[in-house]
Parts: sequence; C-alpha cells; structure tokens
Amino acid sequence: MSNVKLLGLIIAFLFTSNIYAQDVQNVIVLWDVTWSMKGKTATGTQGKPIIDLSKKIWEETKVVLDQTLSNIATNGTVNVKIIPFEDPSNINGFNHEVKVVKSLDKDELTDLRIWLKEYDGSPWDQPSNTNLCMVLDQTYKELEVLQNENASISRKTKTTVMLFSDGNQTATDPNYSSNCLDDLFARYCNWVQQIPSGDAIHDMFVIELKNMNIDRNSLVQFPNCIKIIGPDPQCKFTNTVILTLPQSSLKMDMQDFDSKNSQIEILFEESIGRLPDDFTFDITSSNNRFEIESIVSNGPSIQIKFNELELSGGEMINTRLTFKGRTDKPCYKFEVDSYEFYLQKQQYKKILIGDMNPIEKP
Repeated sequence: MSNVKLLGLIIAFLFTSNIYAQDVQNVIVLWDVTWSMKGKTATGTQGKPIIDLSKKIWEETKVVLDQTLSNIATNGTVNVKIIPFEDPSNINGFNHEVKVVKSLDKDELTDLRIWLKEYDGSPWDQPSNTNLCMVLDQTYKELEVLQNENASISRKTKTTVMLFSDGNQTATDPNYSSNCLDDLFARYCNWVQQIPSGDAIHDMFVIELKNMNIDRNSLVQFPNCIKIIGPDPQCKFTNTVILTLPQSSLKMDMQDFDSKNSQIEILFEESIGRLPDDFTFDITSSNNRFEIESIVSNGPSIQIKFNELELSGGEMINTRLTFKGRTDKPCYKFEVDSYEFYLQKQQYKKILIGDMNPIEKP
C-alpha cells in the first residue's frame, strides 16, 4: 500500500469516526480450483491425473474472473476477497492462498490480476475433492460477522458473493448431508430476509461452469435471492455476463418526461464477465400503455424512447421493463436485472386571488 493511500485512509478514518461511517462494498469470490477444471477425468498410474482437454476450462474461467475483477471500482470503497478452494477439511490437501484486499485501489487491482493470471492451484500429486458446502458455510459465518459489525456502527454495506464451480459436493465430510448445497442456499436466503430493509444489500451469484446438482424448486419461495446461471450444454465453456442496476426503479414526472422527448436512459453495471462488441438488448414492457418506439443500446447503456402518453392530472402508471441480451457470438449467456418505471402527472388546483386570473398550483 502506498504512503499516500495510507495517509488518506488515516484521514478518512478520523473524519468518519467523528461524523459517520462510510458505506462500503464487499466482493467475495469463491473459486473452485479442483483438477476437474483442468480436465481431469480419472486417476492413472502413480496417481497421475488423466486429462481430457475437451473438458478443460481452467484458462477460460480465469479470463471471466479477470474481467469480473476489472469491473470493480478502485476508489477505495470496495473490499475484495478471493477464495480458491478444493476441500478445506482435508488436512493433507494443498493449502490454497486466499487473497484479501481492503479498500481496493488501481495498483492493488493490477497486482490482483497478475496474481490471478499466475495462480496454478494444487500440484497433480496433491489434489482434493470438492467441498462446496464447507466453503459456503464458512462464508456465511463471515457474512454474519460483517453484518453485525456494520450494524453496530450504522454503516450500510453491499456484499456480493460469487461462486464459480464446475461440480457438486464430492468431498466426504460428515458435517454435511448429500443435499447440503440446497440446505445452505435456503439458509442464506432465510438470513437475508431477516436483515432490516435498508441496512444492507446482499447479492449472490452462482455460475455453473458445468451443471450442478441444485434443486431450483427449493428456492422458489425466495425469489431473486440467489441468481443461478447454468451453462449452455452445446458449449465447452459458457461466457456468463451479469448486468445489474445500482437502482432498480425510476419515478418521473410527466413534465420531465415530455421535456426529454418521452425518453429514458438506463445504465447497467457489468457485475460478472464482459459484454461482446455486438451486444444489444431486447425489451418487454408489462404495461401496454408504455409502447416502445425505439431503443439505442451502447454496451451496458440503453436509451428507450416511448410513444406519446396521455395521463390525467394526479394519475400515476408504471411498467416493469424486462431485458434480454442478444449477440451473434456463440456460447454467451446474459442475466439482466429488470427495471420498474413510474410516470406521474401532477394534479393542479385553481386558486383565485381577488380579481386576478386563476393561478394553477400543484
């Protein structure tokens, strides 16, 4: 850490200690680095792995991880933790390095990307099975501690957990059942629901690099709690891109709407992966009064022009805009947040002042 940054952090600490606790973001990346990611299908003589290159997705996954790291702000408000894992319960397993960076800046992001590029995981003679459930369990416990710490100082946080894995729970661990993954997902969603609204934002993304044994029906009662993005079965590797919104809704007055020529602009954030050059949006409006005349998309930004609308005074209408990503390039999958748009026309009253003409006033 540079001296300039250290001085800045000290000043920020003294300032916020006396006035308010600064909002922070936490990004936790759970990275499955078992040998199946390198194409291992079996064990041969002398314990050497048998590799099927058609199943190797090691480098492709690192590219998506690098793109995801590049999306993170470097203004000192984001804490990053990357956890490469196999089976932490295996005392004879390889000891993977966990990377933790507080208040990420540009230099630290560069160092983090270099570390990711060079990281090669466990040696061939020291592999382990996959203990997804232990890693998730440990992460949840850390989230609970973070939430309690932030709540005690009235600091609002946004925490995003990203799981990248190509397999299921294969480690023999007596602490976890055969369906522990479903149990842990439900536990997480129950916990998130108990956090008071406005205190914190928690997002969790599960990127299935290959199909995992996840019972999606068990999560129906928790809509939008965990986003699970599966692979394209026709592809060796699926490039997953997740677009999120800093704000999920917009309320606009009719006068402002008319002054903008019946047009709104929405800017998404690339939370995971990176958009291809030819990316465009398809949009669906839930309210047929909001007829879409045209759209202009430029990467994660989209301008939407509606046909003219007529509203009565005091009337408010809304629509849910649902987006789908489109590209001509193969092996891409897009997950895009929906957007709630409210439009209102003020109700004006006539006020008579003596012999003066009526004045319209909201």
